Amino acid sequence: MCIQKEEIYILECTQIFIIKTKGGIMVKVLIVDDSSLMRTVLRNFIKKAGHEPVGEVANGKEAIEKYKSLKPDVIFLDIIMPEMDGIEALEEIRKIDKFAKVIMCSSVLDNKTVEKAKGLGAIEYIMKPFHEKDIEDALGKI
Repeated sequence: MCIQKEEIYILECTQIFIIKTKGGIMVKVLIVDDSSLMRTVLRNFIKKAGHEPVGEVANGKEAIEKYKSLKPDVIFLDIIMPEMDGIEALEEIRKIDKFAKVIMCSSVLDNKTVEKAKGLGAIEYIMKPFHEKDIEDALGKI
């Protein structure tokens, strides 16, 4: 059975409901940034792209705990944060789940940091300030 309402499609497959948007499967997203303004901007862009922000936290330690409890499909992760930075959090999250999909989103753009994040398994590295299209493109890669 397929029901079309506006641009959201609901497909029933043996009692499992998969919600699809125009661009593909809707994903659950965890937002990690110490700036409440950045979290708000990311949340709005993620929603506009047809995905579901399921949690927001302000540091790496909280990110690890929320990752364990929410099991998001993807994480947007800042680097410079209090208590535990994004690189350390990425490392710990990948220990928990070697298939975790993490998109780094930071104002730090030195080659060493970018290479370290990618080496630890980040699927994308977005520079701040970013545009809505940057977020859409990154989500399109998962």
